[in-house]
Amino acid sequence: MKKLLFVSLLASPLAFAGEPTVTHHYKDVSRSTPYQECHNVEVPIYGNVSTGRTSKSDVLGGMIVGGLLGKAVTGDDKGAAFGAVIGGMESVNGHERGVVGYKQQQRCQTKYNYTTEKVYSHSIARFTSNGTPYNVRFYR
Repeated sequence: MKKLLFVSLLASPLAFAGEPTVTHHYKDVSRSTPYQECHNVEVPIYGNVSTGRTSKSDVLGGMIVGGLLGKAVTGDDKGAAFGAVIGGMESVNGHERGVVGYKQQQRCQTKYNYTTEKVYSHSIARFTSNGTPYNVRFYR
């Protein structure tokens, strides 16, 4: 209806008291554009590390476990003795869980570039007809 009124008033130029003006209005619009940013990092590799130190309780524990396993496998005391010797020898090499090396691994994350641009919002036509001022908002 407003457009029809505007067009009909523009069609009769004798009714205007002055020149009609049209003003275009713009607004700022922010846009974000995603992108990947990657870099290499060193990641530790975990494993058993020799500590070089062994306590007496470690050796005793190894002998007990080895003796029990030797007895269970062979069923006699000679197997138990052999298992105790092997278990004690194995426990002499103290081990802990620790870092044995490093490997390169790529890590990525999403970041954003932000831009602002002006885009068309609307237009306003201003005119006066028969002494009455009009403002008509429209979209082109």
